[in-house]
Amino acid sequence: MGAPGVTAAVILGGGRARRLDGADKAAVEVAGGPLVDRVYAAVRPCDPVIAVGPATLARAGLRVVREEPPWSGPAAAVAAGVAALPA
Repeated sequence: MGAPGVTAAVILGGGRARRLDGADKAAVEVAGGPLVDRVYAAVRPCDPVIAVGPATLARAGLRVVREEPPWSGPAAAVAAGVAALPA
């Protein structure tokens, strides 16, 4: 169990975006910037921050991992994100 008061964040940023005609959901513009940057701003107090999805999610200060195999769904993405958390 982690230290009291410490909160990690696991962000699921992958997916095929079928309802968006395959657009990169994380890059969709919201209020003048990529959606993923708004998500990262919301979890800024968290440590660590793990993003699960493609390398385009990479930003300073967070780790990006991929579910195995890629595109295997949200349960696999959650499992990959949790596995990437420190003990």
